[in-house]
Amino acid sequence: MFTNEIGYVYFQEYLPNNKNDLRITVVGDKIWGFYRGVRKDDFRASGSGIIDYNTIVPVDVIKMSYDITQQIQTQSLCFDYVKAPDGDYKIVEICYGFVSESIYNCSGYWDANLIFHKAHLMPEECILLDFIKS
Repeated sequence: MFTNEIGYVYFQEYLPNNKNDLRITVVGDKIWGFYRGVRKDDFRASGSGIIDYNTIVPVDVIKMSYDITQQIQTQSLCFDYVKAPDGDYKIVEICYGFVSESIYNCSGYWDANLIFHKAHLMPEECILLDFIKS
């Protein structure tokens, strides 16, 4: 389905001592966020299924994610962040794919004005409604 990727190499600085990452998903003007834990004896949180909806998500990271989607003019995007030793969150991955259930299970979402709304939303429906609106 996909062609082989060849002819380049990608290096990324390893940021140690992270027990989780922060997943931010933006669809149109809706933003969701939650933490994902790492597996035992691993450093990756992606695909672990260990989700923390209770830890507070920093609003500045939500704003940064939304601003990036606006700057690159995309409708739907996910950001994975880890905390650097200086305490700042750093983007380690940007992708278009997400697990719908993990977003639906969030207690709510932030809007473009960074106001939190308690609601369970299906991201696919949000994608469709945003597409129809535009």
